[in-house]
Amino acid sequence: MPQKLAVAQIKPDEEIPKDWLSQSGFWTISKTADEISFIAEEKYISAFKKRDSGWRGLKLKGVYDFSQTGILESILKPLADAKVGILAVSTFNTDYVLVKETNLEKAKTVLMGKFLIVEPKLETELK
Repeated sequence: MPQKLAVAQIKPDEEIPKDWLSQSGFWTISKTADEISFIAEEKYISAFKKRDSGWRGLKLKGVYDFSQTGILESILKPLADAKVGILAVSTFNTDYVLVKETNLEKAKTVLMGKFLIVEPKLETELK
């Protein structure tokens, strides 16, 4: 994914800001009893006091059925063995693995030959 991403957190009783949602090419919001977390392009997260920037996303090509097991483990185990920290995001159809930008090339190398990673305007099977 071409965007630099960030994750931010607000308290669960704070209002969810919506002004940037239609502008960010990638975003996700999660709410629990303890917090509300956002992941979006860095430029839209910079105003939040509690945030962590410098993330890049790898989109896994393919639609994975909910009955399939071990998909994320097969991605995360090699990255963990290589000491690459991750933030996983799943949607109905797609899985994303976010890594720090400083680890992006290392993550791609670790995953070579195992998964089809979708790059912006380019799909490259890592071999």
